[in-house]
Amino acid sequence: KNFIATSEAPFVTMLIGTHPWTIHNDSTFCKSGQTYTRLLTLTSCSASELTCNDGGCVTMEERCDGKVDCQDGSDEEDCKAFVTFSGYNKFLVPPPVGNESTLTMNVSINIDEIIKIDENDGYFKIKMTLTRKWFNTQVTYQNLKKRMAKNKMSTEDIARMWKPWTVIQNIENVHEVKNT
Repeated sequence: KNFIATSEAPFVTMLIGTHPWTIHNDSTFCKSGQTYTRLLTLTSCSASELTCNDGGCVTMEERCDGKVDCQDGSDEEDCKAFVTFSGYNKFLVPPPVGNESTLTMNVSINIDEIIKIDENDGYFKIKMTLTRKWFNTQVTYQNLKKRMAKNKMSTEDIARMWKPWTVIQNIENVHEVKNT
């Protein structure tokens, strides 16, 4: 049997952009004679461009860059930095990679400034940067930019992600510690 798809999109759109389509007689997804509706996007944009919901085109670099570039604003919709699988739990340690038995984490401390060394009292005061790196197989990043500096995560995205706990004892001014 032949299937047919119809849309009631306004004529002026020439069906370009995102519109609801009603599909009839699609034997793959429904019994004979049944119909269903899906949002489908038809585009004249190149592979290196994003199709706005209204059919306009913007560069992929303009996707999720914090500025509205599509006239309808669709280039700034659903701008999550990453996606996870349905059972993802940010409170569980990610599984190890490959044949490892535990998650491998690289930790480094960079001493940015030596403020004071007191040999008599046996202490020193420094400014430091702690860096932690690991590979999480449960996270797939999206909307990445060519320039690394433009790949920033929102506060909401950071809150959705598993992060290892780090405890540094013996900090003089805890309120001056910056969480990053």
